[in-house]
Amino acid sequence: MAKSAKSIDAANAKLEALRSRPCDAETIELLTEALADSSNLVVAKAATLIRGFKLPALHPQMVAAFDRFMLDAAKTDRGCIAKQALAETLYEMGAREGDLFLVGARHVQPEKSWGPPVDSAAQLRGICLLGLIRAGHPRQLEVLAEHLMDKEPPVRLMAARAAAYAGGDSATLLLRMKALAGDVEPEIVGECFAQLVKLQPARSIEFLRRFIDSPDDAIRQASLQAIGESRQPEALVLLTDRWASAFGTDARAALVPAIAAHRSNEAIQFLIGRLQQSGSDLCVTIIEGLQMYRRDAAIRDRVKAVIDQRADANLSEAFVRRFSQG
Repeated sequence: MAKSAKSIDAANAKLEALRSRPCDAETIELLTEALADSSNLVVAKAATLIRGFKLPALHPQMVAAFDRFMLDAAKTDRGCIAKQALAETLYEMGAREGDLFLVGARHVQPEKSWGPPVDSAAQLRGICLLGLIRAGHPRQLEVLAEHLMDKEPPVRLMAARAAAYAGGDSATLLLRMKALAGDVEPEIVGECFAQLVKLQPARSIEFLRRFIDSPDDAIRQASLQAIGESRQPEALVLLTDRWASAFGTDARAALVPAIAAHRSNEAIQFLIGRLQQSGSDLCVTIIEGLQMYRRDAAIRDRVKAVIDQRADANLSEAFVRRFSQG
């Protein structure tokens, strides 16, 4: 029989009180009992506390609780609250529970909502993929490929980020395939770009070049940003050459964040040089791009010197607004 809300609240309050206690035998006993509770909320609370106490001795009990909530999952663990908390704790504590993570990485849990059913297991799948990778599971790339094409956008996004964690040529190829296949969510393709330059900075620039003229503004901007973040010498050449061939304020303004992200002395000097000769609107964008260096006194002084020389009220105001922030 389902527990009442009052009894669940009382059980969780009892668990919360453990935070102020030493991690002694009684505490471990109470946490062990909580993991066997029928309430997913109580088990989730216990898992969170175990993470804080760092109790690897309770890994078997957590695995047992996870398996229990996989039975009639939508009824026993609505919202995947317990399974997610258990998986997070096991992952963050470095547990190599490959079988559990494989099951969790493929778990789909549709639940009733006001509209179509909602899959409450998206976050769980992402966490379990990370667990598979950390455990060095032989099927990690298989699951990574599945997640990059998952129905749920958060799973696809987490998979793109997890690819860099997996590393290697296989993960790089999966990211390239996903980028080429595209996604209804441009953020996910952008994340593939970002992870590619982490895995293979130099080799990714030529691949990313094919996206810089995309008709989708978000894809175009994400590819430029990733090229800049690669910090490769050839990346800056590509970006500054594009600046030289670009016409109009908007086309050049789109390049500013990418050039600033290169973080090289040459990139900073390029932007400061353009600050000396560009129109007011473009200069405001350049100031915004250079804002990331506001704590660098030398760069700040160089920017200020150019703005003082320009004697443009709009630029002075933009400098104060962007460079006075902590």
